[in-house]
Amino acid sequence: MNPAPLHCRHCGAPLGVLSRHRGLPHCDRAGCRAKSDLADLDRRWQRVGALAQQRAAAALDTGAAPVLLHLERSWREQVPVTDADRAFLAARWRQAWDEGRQAPPDTGAVDTARDTPPDAAALCGHCAGRCCTHGAAAGAFVDATVLQRWLDAHPGTTVDDAIADQLAQLPAEHVHGQCCFQTATGCALPRERRADICNTYSCDALATLARHVTADPDAAAVVLTREMRRLDEAVIFRRGRATPLAGVPQPDELPAAPA
Repeated sequence: MNPAPLHCRHCGAPLGVLSRHRGLPHCDRAGCRAKSDLADLDRRWQRVGALAQQRAAAALDTGAAPVLLHLERSWREQVPVTDADRAFLAARWRQAWDEGRQAPPDTGAVDTARDTPPDAAALCGHCAGRCCTHGAAAGAFVDATVLQRWLDAHPGTTVDDAIADQLAQLPAEHVHGQCCFQTATGCALPRERRADICNTYSCDALATLARHVTADPDAAAVVLTREMRRLDEAVIFRRGRATPLAGVPQPDELPAAPA
């Protein structure tokens, strides 16, 4: 049995009598409490994941635990694209053009639609585009490169024409809190009209699944969709299809693990 700690594991300050009596590994400072809470939550998620893998292995009867993937919960509520949205996008794109703002080239980037196995790429539909959240404040990542590409394809036009045509591609509704081009069925823009990052970005979960599916087309994964302390959904993902995985506990349903 390990002796009770005498100092806060985060800041090193001596622990008070109450903290030592309760067996806490941290002092009473708000920052140290928050760090301990996050560490505890991380340990809980690790145990949830391990239990999910055990259940999936039993359901698949493969004898080996499938790879574990975590996704952050995505919004799916549809809201109208407003005049304020259009004004924001137009102003941001104009500023990007005036400043010559361009994303740095990524010579090693590949098109995810072309180079990701379809059974792995299906994970994007299951996720519903959490990565597109970043496109909300970034104006769909449209920069001088995207606008110049349109101008090159339409000789004799101006950047105002390019911006107007980009605005014309907006859907009537988009996913709440996400890029204004993100709809319930995916991006409203054809791939050739998107910023390069939208065509080449691959989250850790997608990249991991793609590696496993490339090595073994029958590979399975346990996918946990979560939001902070809540597990929204647990599925077995195999051959591009998601099958619900029952009996996976919420993190806070588990007893606290030793720090």
